[in-house]
Amino acid sequence: EYMGRNIEQPDYVMDVNLKREYRKNYIANAEAGGATEGRYLGRGFGSRITDHSNVSAYVNFNNINESRTPSGSGDWSPSNAPVGRQTTKTAGMNMEIDDKDKRYKETLSARYNHTTDHSTHSSRMTRFLPDGNTYSLNDNNSLTKRHSFSLNNTFILKKPFWFRSTTEVSAGGYDQNSRARSSSLSAETSRYGEASAALDTLFLPDMPAELRRSLTNRMLTLAYNTQDNFSVYQRLELNKKLPWGDNIEFEVNGQYNEYNTEYNSDTRLDYFNSTTPADYRNVFQDSPSKNYRWEARGEYYLNFLSGWTWRLYSLFN
Repeated sequence: EYMGRNIEQPDYVMDVNLKREYRKNYIANAEAGGATEGRYLGRGFGSRITDHSNVSAYVNFNNINESRTPSGSGDWSPSNAPVGRQTTKTAGMNMEIDDKDKRYKETLSARYNHTTDHSTHSSRMTRFLPDGNTYSLNDNNSLTKRHSFSLNNTFILKKPFWFRSTTEVSAGGYDQNSRARSSSLSAETSRYGEASAALDTLFLPDMPAELRRSLTNRMLTLAYNTQDNFSVYQRLELNKKLPWGDNIEFEVNGQYNEYNTEYNSDTRLDYFNSTTPADYRNVFQDSPSKNYRWEARGEYYLNFLSGWTWRLYSLFN
């Protein structure tokens, strides 16, 4: 458009102008609900639309595995419910401004999201063997908290020269606490309840004697994971028409990323009816990472009357 070239077939449309009093529109909707077992939902959306701007904002908080965000018209698109129970707190905004004189265009979006996932899993297994059956119990319990923030902005200037700035910023991370328990036995444990309840009994200091006699081993792992991340990207482009019909362009872009991940776990494996000593293991892993890149480019457009363009550029990165 800036270089005056037709890159698409033109569309012929009817130009309809609304009366001034109908050129501004407001949309708003809200929803709230509560249910048994402490379940709740609350969300809202609002926007202001004119001929040359569209500004909207939204919030969503619930504990029913609902993570949807609205479209520009306020419709909440479907989402897939995760496994477990998820609590979500989300807020965001979107803005589009198109200057009435076609001099510039601005697009901005920002979003903050916080989720809490609580997941549990348990199982009971029986192995049928010629010398006698063996039984095993397992359960896992994890609580994960995630947070993220993102900001995206694009600014385009069309007059007196063509300039574009693209900015992307994101930050976030998560914390996870987990517990895993397992045991192997030579006798069935259904009388002590389902798998998690039976494991509660097996990890008591004064477990019943009959359980101790049938217990082969038991293992407990407590783990804590955490991660923080940050990323920023910036791109600047400038294109200028020359009096004789050619164009010259300059571009600079760069990106910086930073991650820091830590993992901690404590494991104890106890053996029963055996002289094998208990096995203790402590693991700590720290994995920091930083990287960046940048690029600069100068380009010259040779525009021929035939419609062909030769692009000559020099690049450094």
